[in-house]
Amino acid sequence: MFVANDSSTVVVDIGTETYKIGYSDNGTPTRFGSSANIKNNSTSPVQNSTIVDLSSYFNILKNNIPEDISYLLVAENTFEPLETRSQILKFVMEENLFNSVLFMKNGLLDAFSYGRHNALVLSINGGSIQICTVVDGIITNRKMVNVGCLSLTKKFVRTPEESTTFMDLEYGRMAKEEFYADLKIFKTSRSREGDSSLEDIFKSSHSELLKALEMVKDVVNLLTEDKKDLLLSNVRHCWIWFVHSFHRIRGREDLK
Repeated sequence: MFVANDSSTVVVDIGTETYKIGYSDNGTPTRFGSSANIKNNSTSPVQNSTIVDLSSYFNILKNNIPEDISYLLVAENTFEPLETRSQILKFVMEENLFNSVLFMKNGLLDAFSYGRHNALVLSINGGSIQICTVVDGIITNRKMVNVGCLSLTKKFVRTPEESTTFMDLEYGRMAKEEFYADLKIFKTSRSREGDSSLEDIFKSSHSELLKALEMVKDVVNLLTEDKKDLLLSNVRHCWIWFVHSFHRIRGREDLK
């Protein structure tokens, strides 16, 4: 998001769980909130990291952008179809919201945020886990699994129904984070019906996460040998893990 001495550009990143909007010369967003309307108990316009409800997406965009800016940078999902980009551009121009718009794929922004134009990027988002290779500033290969932080949170929700209420999701998020932080198995009277303990949730969650690790091999194997050496010789900088929107972990040990 950070571009030095440029306060005329706003960056927009609307995801499955949250939206982040702010000036490009700031390191953090000025507007941050849930993509779903909690008061109306409505769903997010973005599902599995892809826009499914453009009308709701436009409402979030129009209601949260600053009025004193000229340029817009849209952090676009790596798998978003071009037709969606065209619809967003049409809306922005018809509403006369900005003078110009730039779309950048999240996979590229992830790599550029670490000062890299060659990278192997693994992103764990609210709605999906994505792997892509960036070579000379271009996404060359990509794969995705429709499992993300939100779906993992829902596994810890205390009711058997697919509840999306704020309190249930907050309990699920708390249970998930406590469980993974302590790395222990414990039973709870509030676990989902049919689960004897959170161990069952832990095992099923990890089986889904392992699918993403398998996809890493698939993406790497699609590279030519010279490009493969280029990316894998700099693993420490090329891997980016997104656990939550602004919490990132890097390191070679995480890959073993």
